[in-house]
Amino acid sequence: YVDQENFETGLALGQWIIGTLKQVIYDIDEEDADKKSVEIENPADDSPVKTSKVKVNHMSIKSGNSVTSTDGKTGNYAVTNTPMNSIFMTGSEMSADKQVKAKPDDDIYIDGIIKAAAVIFGFGCAGLAIAFGILYTGEVEKNRLLENRRCYIGYVPGPCPVGGDIIESDPKNPSVFDELFPDELNAVANYMSRESGIDLKAPSVALSNQSYIYIIERRSPAKYTLLDYIDGTGDTPLREARVVVNRGDLNPPIIQEYTVGSLPIPTYHRLVSNPTWKSPIGYSKRPTTLYEAGQIDSMLRQTAEVVNDLILSSYDGYSFLRNCTQKCITWHLMPGSGSSGERKLWVWLVRVKEGAALHPLGLQAHIDIADLDPASWRIDAVWYNNRYFTDLNHLSTEYKGGTVSVVELLDHDSIFSTLKRRPGQSFTDKRPPKMFDPDGRRYSVDGHTVEYMGWKFDFGVRSSSGLQVHNIRFNNDRIAYEISVQDMLFILTNPNPALLSTVATLNGFIGQWGFTLIPEVDCPEHATYFDTHHYVGGSAKTHKRSVCVFETTTGGSLRRHYENDHMGGYTFAGGMPNSALVLRTTMSASFSMTFDVIFYQSGSIEVKTTPSGYQDANFYNQAKTNGYGFSLFYDTMGSLWSGFINFKIDLDVSGTSNRHSAIKIVSENNEDPRDPPKQINAQKIQREPRVTEKEAATDITPEAPSYFAFYNNEERSSFGHHRAYRIQTGSVAKQLVQDSDRTAAVAWARQNLAVTRYKEEEWTSGSIYSLMDPFDPVVDFQQFIDDDENIQDKDLVAWLTLGTHHIPSSEDVPIQTSPGNQLSFFIMPFNYFNEDPSMGSLDNIYIKPNNKDPTVSDVERNSGSVSCLARTFAYVFDGMR
Repeated sequence: YVDQENFETGLALGQWIIGTLKQVIYDIDEEDADKKSVEIENPADDSPVKTSKVKVNHMSIKSGNSVTSTDGKTGNYAVTNTPMNSIFMTGSEMSADKQVKAKPDDDIYIDGIIKAAAVIFGFGCAGLAIAFGILYTGEVEKNRLLENRRCYIGYVPGPCPVGGDIIESDPKNPSVFDELFPDELNAVANYMSRESGIDLKAPSVALSNQSYIYIIERRSPAKYTLLDYIDGTGDTPLREARVVVNRGDLNPPIIQEYTVGSLPIPTYHRLVSNPTWKSPIGYSKRPTTLYEAGQIDSMLRQTAEVVNDLILSSYDGYSFLRNCTQKCITWHLMPGSGSSGERKLWVWLVRVKEGAALHPLGLQAHIDIADLDPASWRIDAVWYNNRYFTDLNHLSTEYKGGTVSVVELLDHDSIFSTLKRRPGQSFTDKRPPKMFDPDGRRYSVDGHTVEYMGWKFDFGVRSSSGLQVHNIRFNNDRIAYEISVQDMLFILTNPNPALLSTVATLNGFIGQWGFTLIPEVDCPEHATYFDTHHYVGGSAKTHKRSVCVFETTTGGSLRRHYENDHMGGYTFAGGMPNSALVLRTTMSASFSMTFDVIFYQSGSIEVKTTPSGYQDANFYNQAKTNGYGFSLFYDTMGSLWSGFINFKIDLDVSGTSNRHSAIKIVSENNEDPRDPPKQINAQKIQREPRVTEKEAATDITPEAPSYFAFYNNEERSSFGHHRAYRIQTGSVAKQLVQDSDRTAAVAWARQNLAVTRYKEEEWTSGSIYSLMDPFDPVVDFQQFIDDDENIQDKDLVAWLTLGTHHIPSSEDVPIQTSPGNQLSFFIMPFNYFNEDPSMGSLDNIYIKPNNKDPTVSDVERNSGSVSCLARTFAYVFDGMR
């Protein structure tokens, strides 16, 4: 790979030498010109012209001209027009009426030797000049490569430039928004084990009556402390950790949260008491641990021995015994408590196959694991082939007595659930299109701070709730302090008890379940990848390449127009391709979810989620499951599910003193002034300022289209309008959780949009304690609204819920595809700028007819030929085992 500047310097020298030699060769042609002349004619008709065979090697003849000798010798002669822009062009262009001289044959051969020697010498000099250019290190004027690359015979372009700087995060000098690094996570754990006075055990071995750390993550400083620091008026905030400790050693056992600081070397810890949270936090609310999972597995496999014969006969020889090596069975879990304080789970059996969620068996057990002693855990209900039994012994007795209808499962080819390529289905062996940066990347990264086309922001991934973007600025104006994922809710409906109206929240797992991204699937090859770090199972874990950033073209335009002149032509045309920067991460359980935050050059932000992955399926029985779903395979039925995701949007539009208004589109009937008393229907804009938190709780419906604007009442545009940003979403679903007694912990899903006054204690809408106890929430989002505070000229936070419903079909096998299933919302400027801020982008294209020749267009664009090859990247996948 040759440095382009030095290469062009050498190339320019080489061109100068060759140009000089061309003139020398032409001068040789002009010598001795009186020996023989050649006449150029321009016949009046198109008939073939007979010419003599003369030496005109070094002449370039215009098309349509012919050559005739003066001695009358005739013969057919084919004239080849040599391109004038060739590096090897010789001679001079000749007009039709010009007399030129040519040499006799004897002299031509001598001159040919001289010319050949001159050409060889010239290329030698050019080669030396190019070598000199490569080694040349002085400051020279940069020249662009000519667009017509055919001039450079043998030139092979190098790889495209790299572009913007990528500076990796420095764990020894983290930014105020960086999540905790492995050394910090381990330092916090070691400090708590040493200094907290609590006998902490490793989570992988801790008994239920012992204490252990469940999660460690960064505790964000107070917003105004951070803003003062960012704006240069405050000190550097302390770097602290949030530590959740399950205190099984207390009587009664409870869950405690601590703040530990300051990092990197902790010296203090204090118990946290949030005035808006339920306290103390009941021990039954804790998520299940690795130790409990091992105890559940041991209990199930031991007790299932009494129905081993039934399992073998029902499921084609599949076994749930401990020593299984072929045709084995494992299990999945779902919450199963019926009231607060319980700790119960539904366990259903699945075959050990790739895509096990699509291989369920019609055997489920309800287990009670509330007791701190696993020896007291028990199975209090069993479901088999659409019948309930009190326990496994009851099922065994009925089976042996012949009163149980036995399932007969045939083990069909299970390739349907794998992601392996299916043979014989490809339409081509050609690879798909790829993206690349012809001039190098247009964004830069410093740690977790990204800059792109006027945008600047910081990002991180919280272990409990996932992706967070902070301090979002456009053209140096702060637009938002925070955009982050808060919680996810899935409601599943299926006739089997494990999935019957199951309400599952995922706060506590969203970030931890973000694993390695798949190149060419999750992110393009040229993306920039980042690691994330989590405290899992008693130590810090690094999830390699689990976040990516890249610029992409959407394949469409950001804007475009063609102005027709209605006379067969046009007056102008133009627009701009829609290139944007994407920040992306994922989470994966049996299903998958992709999270995108997309930054457009128009000053807009899109937040998008895309579900995929396996469906939680039911063992299919046509007689009993009709009306609940469709069969996905011979013995598998899909489960109807609804999904909801809650986001926190802390907008700071022209400062932290904001107002919120709904700008609605309403219809009204009026008398037609042109033809009274006839009526006309007209649409009008209706502004509805929202003064209190209850007024701002909104169900977004297509029947009542609205813009939800946020603005500083003192800031106006040049035209007198409030400079605002608005939230726009089309991804709303009818909420199905208001009337259920299992949804108190997800009150954020009772409306699409809530707007509340910023409070430090209301930093999250979700809770890691909701999965096991949705009845009596630790964080009750409804209280955020019910205190009904005034929200005019306050620091405001919007809480937005996206929702969807999905009826699985056979095309969701093996996993759900993304088209038609994406959920998104936009944060868009609304009279914030005087015009589209992307109008100054060099990506803009403007076209007008040429004033002198209307058949030619004048084009204004960031032009230039592609002078490099797309870079290739090694295929890297760091999936954990």
